[in-house]
Amino acid sequence: MRRILLLLVTATIGFALYYSNCSYFLQGFVLDLGSLTLPAPRQLAWLYAWTILGLPIALCLGLALAGLLRRAQDGERLLTVFKRGPDAPWILGASLLALVAPAAIRALLLHGAPLTDDESAYRFSAELLASGRLWVPSHDMKPFFDHLFMINDGRFRPYYFLGWPALMVPGVWLGIYGGINSLYSALTVPPLYFILRRTTSPAWARAGLVLYLLSPFLLIGSATGLSHTTCTMALAWLAWLVLRSRDPGSPTWTHAAVALFFSLAFFIRPQSALGAGLPFLLVWAVGLRQCARGPRRRAWLAFALPALLAAGLFLHLNQTLFGGYLTTGYHAAIADIVANQTGFDAVAAASPVPGFDFGLASGAAKTAVALLRENFAFFGWPFSFLFLPWAWNHRGARPFWASFLLLHAFLF
Repeated sequence: MRRILLLLVTATIGFALYYSNCSYFLQGFVLDLGSLTLPAPRQLAWLYAWTILGLPIALCLGLALAGLLRRAQDGERLLTVFKRGPDAPWILGASLLALVAPAAIRALLLHGAPLTDDESAYRFSAELLASGRLWVPSHDMKPFFDHLFMINDGRFRPYYFLGWPALMVPGVWLGIYGGINSLYSALTVPPLYFILRRTTSPAWARAGLVLYLLSPFLLIGSATGLSHTTCTMALAWLAWLVLRSRDPGSPTWTHAAVALFFSLAFFIRPQSALGAGLPFLLVWAVGLRQCARGPRRRAWLAFALPALLAAGLFLHLNQTLFGGYLTTGYHAAIADIVANQTGFDAVAAASPVPGFDFGLASGAAKTAVALLRENFAFFGWPFSFLFLPWAWNHRGARPFWASFLLLHAFLF
């Protein structure tokens, strides 16, 4: 017990040094976040401090927790909390908290104000869809209404993808558009629990729900009007349905649902859907090899029908809104900025489509930046990827980790 106490004291001292360093030199953790490429200088300064001072904190706390779990009585008492009762109360309780907590953050912390300018574009797009329109005519005083996230070329409309605004429409109709993200946060809980229960155990699945509810990124994101929450929800259901479809004798509808939820994630955030969703589709396709010819054909047909419909709708919307089947809102927005010389985007002159320039060099660079960001954000600890070998050791999770690691470098 003395060793555990010493580890906890050491972690406390390290945290005090880390907190005082960032509070003094970074003026209270002002990190200049928001860069799409390399982290901003102040964020790099924070990453340096968190690496040097945070790693000993993480190690001490991890060793202390391991020591507590080795003590049979303490470990059993801790695990008993997660073993009590049936699954339903845990799922319902976590879903309720995932609904209420973001709503409380929005009301008490954000006071209903948008966190970024993107939210205004999403809201405007949702209001257009709720009224049965994709755009409105540009105002006579066109330069006055020019906006970074809007295309104003005779038709005034946002350049973002329509998946999240479409999901926001019920909130617009009910007058609660600002809180509709909380609902989708709650709808993420069931598939998350089913995935964890299947790949680990009921006790660890319940512990996973607690971690979900304690994630600042997920809670604050769900309190905003941003699209990350709904994309996470769609990908969570996709992952669960892929697992479900691999069961012997799984119903045909599961394969159609796999296509639907991948398509939904793609309509919300295409790059995220490709980077995080295609590995699951690979697992799904490999799983079909174990099926007999008849069920395998039915599965492919069930998948293909909604996938083709969604692809057709996506291409049709591109053509209708932006003038080309493969022209996205980002392409049209940059072209509009350059044509009108409004100067809203300083990188327009350097790159015609920032973030959408694909190539070997840019792909490698963006992969490196993505891995850097994920390493610090994945679990919130320095060098979070050090935990991956433990996840890999679980046989049920290996196909997911294998496909993730194989495709991440090409698609993130």
